[in-house]
Amino acid sequence: MLSLLLCSVLCLVIYFRWRKRDPSEPPVHPGGLPILGNAHQFLGDTIKVWQYLKELSYFSLKSGGVSTVYLGPKWRIYIITDPDDCLTLSNTCFNKPFVYDILKEWSANGLITSDVSIWKPHRKALNPMFSQQMLNENLVVFNKQARRLVDQISVESGRKKFDTHKYINLNTRETVCQIILGLKVDQCEKIINEYGEAANEMLEIFIAKTQKLWLHVPFIYERSSYKKRLDKCVKINVGITDEVIRKRKAELKKVNYQLDTEDGEAVTFLDLMLKLSEVQGTFTDLEIREHLDMLIFAGYDTTAETLTFALKLLGCHENAQQRLYQELQEVIGDVSVDVSHYDLAKLVYLDAVVKEVIRMYSTVPVAARDIDRDVKLKNYTLKAGSIGVISGFGIHRHPLWGPDVEKFRPERWLDSTMPDNPSIFAGFSLGKRNCIGRWYALISIKTTLAHFVRNYRIKADYSEMVVKFDVSIRSVSGHEVSLEKMLAVLLGVVSFILYYYWKWVSRYRGLKANYKLPPMYPGMLPIVGHAHLLIGNTTRLWSILKKFSAECLKQGGVTVGFIGTDIYYMIADPEDSVTAANACLQKHYAYDFGKPWMGDGLVLASGPTWKRHRKLLNPAFSLQVLHGFMGVFNEQARRQIKHFDAEVGRGKFDHLATLKHIALETVCLTAFGITADEDKDFNKLYMHSVDQILNIIALRFQNVWLQNEFIYSFTDMKKRQEEIVKVLNAMSNSVIKRKKEQIKTIPREQWEQQRRTTGIKCKALMDLLIELSEENTLTDKEIREEVDTAIVASYDTTSCLLAYIMMLLGTYPEAQEKMYNELNEIFGGTDRDVTKDDLPKMLYTDAVIKETLRLYPTGPVGLRYVDKDVQLKNYVMPAGSQCALFIYGVHYHSNWGPDRDQFRPERWLDPNNLPNPNMFAGFSIGKRACMGRTFATLSMKTTLSHVLRRYKITSDITQLKLKIDFLLKPVSGSFISIDKRS
Repeated sequence: MLSLLLCSVLCLVIYFRWRKRDPSEPPVHPGGLPILGNAHQFLGDTIKVWQYLKELSYFSLKSGGVSTVYLGPKWRIYIITDPDDCLTLSNTCFNKPFVYDILKEWSANGLITSDVSIWKPHRKALNPMFSQQMLNENLVVFNKQARRLVDQISVESGRKKFDTHKYINLNTRETVCQIILGLKVDQCEKIINEYGEAANEMLEIFIAKTQKLWLHVPFIYERSSYKKRLDKCVKINVGITDEVIRKRKAELKKVNYQLDTEDGEAVTFLDLMLKLSEVQGTFTDLEIREHLDMLIFAGYDTTAETLTFALKLLGCHENAQQRLYQELQEVIGDVSVDVSHYDLAKLVYLDAVVKEVIRMYSTVPVAARDIDRDVKLKNYTLKAGSIGVISGFGIHRHPLWGPDVEKFRPERWLDSTMPDNPSIFAGFSLGKRNCIGRWYALISIKTTLAHFVRNYRIKADYSEMVVKFDVSIRSVSGHEVSLEKMLAVLLGVVSFILYYYWKWVSRYRGLKANYKLPPMYPGMLPIVGHAHLLIGNTTRLWSILKKFSAECLKQGGVTVGFIGTDIYYMIADPEDSVTAANACLQKHYAYDFGKPWMGDGLVLASGPTWKRHRKLLNPAFSLQVLHGFMGVFNEQARRQIKHFDAEVGRGKFDHLATLKHIALETVCLTAFGITADEDKDFNKLYMHSVDQILNIIALRFQNVWLQNEFIYSFTDMKKRQEEIVKVLNAMSNSVIKRKKEQIKTIPREQWEQQRRTTGIKCKALMDLLIELSEENTLTDKEIREEVDTAIVASYDTTSCLLAYIMMLLGTYPEAQEKMYNELNEIFGGTDRDVTKDDLPKMLYTDAVIKETLRLYPTGPVGLRYVDKDVQLKNYVMPAGSQCALFIYGVHYHSNWGPDRDQFRPERWLDPNNLPNPNMFAGFSIGKRACMGRTFATLSMKTTLSHVLRRYKITSDITQLKLKIDFLLKPVSGSFISIDKRS
């Protein structure tokens, strides 16, 4: 009875200690029980364990990035998913917790398991072996093994689904044996079979011991069947590795440790370690064996799983697979050609695919650290004596990745939506104790995929895939794919290609026979014409468009090119540009790619619709109306100043984000007639969605096959477009609905008074649109399309142009001082608001804006459809052709003089020396020129007057990198630094 009483008292003490938790601790995951905590939730098979780990990660994300679970009354575990907090913990606590002890029975001093006192010197010694340069020397082996995999798997081509994992697992084990141990393929049998099976069994034991708390009691564990099984597995693997080391050591002794290789292969890791041991005494034989065990296991297991997931995901995403195939053809070409390290540097989409696979399925999704001291995070302090779990899975599902975080989208690594926090990707862990084999894995995976995708077309369904967790995650079912030989696919389209070739030749010969053609742009290929030059990302597209412009100018202002059977007249001659712009009012079909979003808004509409809408909306852009917005422009400029104040004296910062934010607010106030505080989340979501949709439109134009609606309808890009358009339309519709309700419920007199108190002193664009709707002149759909058009055409262009202006002024201080002196003279050294009477006096400011637009036109090229024969100065554009108006080329025409490449605002101050008016097309050209030109100029002049009167700007515009997604935008290097003027 006394024993029972003591046990009861002990349980009560433990229970009340469990209940008394610090309220300042991170949120505790629900479902915990007294005494047991959350331990019971870890029970189950490895599939259930993975589901629970995901649940913990999502709860941590929902809780702000840190949460807590308890294993019994003793072990407090923090689940961390905030990227910055994960990095802090990684670089503060280096030792692994007790759960790794079972692996220490196999490899106590391996890099994964060793204490920090051993890990630091050993990591330093091993680092040179894993450098990218060193691993590039192993490409001979990586290529040989990739070709071997392609050959072995060929028996499955054309059949139904099969399991890829058995082939890939075998192949990666062979690769590890060759690169790490120096064995030939026929010497790897023991490693592949006995060693691999024993390692997998050890992982099962590891998970079982972690789940079952009673096995952490040494007395129980030492007498369990798990311990006996583990000892047997360790004995097998240690025996195999020791035998390899012993044999190789004896061979090296005979040649006095001279490391010679054959067939251009690199020195193996084992040889390097043995030499370090012999010459410098860096490692003991035991340490060599323990490092090899960890390297062998980590090398083949994680690589094999990542490749399995990669094939599965590519098989489910035809568009991504096709784009990867095209990049491989462009960079490497024939299937018989091996991958070089030069090729790897060029394969940017392959890199994006691999990283996105790892983001979706990190093979090691969690890593734990022993918290041996209090660790201060952003919002919490982790208590010493606890365990910290860094959830790579959670980091890779963080909201920073955007609303499509759960989707496989390699393009995110190439566009502007990629988060700029380096800790947001934890595919190879974080901090100083990250994965030493990162480059090994990347080079191996990329080389294998480069061979595989060039040879096979993959089909799969990853919705059937079931995943488990045993230290790493792996697919336990549903990892089947089916393959088609790419050769068979290509032969299937030969007849189509021959027909298209005949059509292309007929079109080209017909044009040459009936029309005098301008010089042909170099690089034309049969069938595709110049389409191959456009393939790539939007940064490369801008580079090729600049080359088109330069060639036009070189050839007298007009050249031609082909995209498929379509002929394009590329025009950079000022007079011909105006002629074409006024004769061809119908937009190119590429603009139709934006119609699911903007419909027949002014930018996209053609013919009667454009003429009718332009006439109806003209009154909203009159100078009298726009002068009424001066209060808004001044207030928004002061809001911009508040944002900039926080950056004074702090060095370089990217000013574009805040410029876009304020510009969108300004458009909301003027176009929507709502204040910025009415919907605080509107800006962020709208800007992100607009960036995405414009990138999609540009990529469709670049990638000719995506212009076909049938092909495009099956792509992930199409699904993403539909989701984005749904978001954008819902946002615009909600604002229109809210505005209509306001007009209905608020008396007109009160509404006018409210407009005045919010700084809006005149009729907003939407008020005009709604009035037109009430008169049945415009439908609700047309209102939304015009509002969307007005927003994207306003905020994106003005914010980018302001960014270029500030960077140019920061790069050319003498121009900045001239502008400042002009403003000082107008405003008398005060910071008063800008009035409409001040605007005409800002002559140098106006010159700076025009000169910036000349050098960096926000719409550098316009595309039109030629619906009738059009006579240019020296050529006739035939009906049915396409026309590209190179405004960028017009702005760099020789008529601008020998200094046309230089920023010189002074050129605008002498009307007698200015070229003819057709030389400047900063707001487009001809009858369809930008309707919002005056709006943009007034807004920018007001903002610049406030900024320049307050700050001195420093920058370097030579660091600016640009892209084009119909608008010219920065992708990097848009930095300035500011200091207050005295």
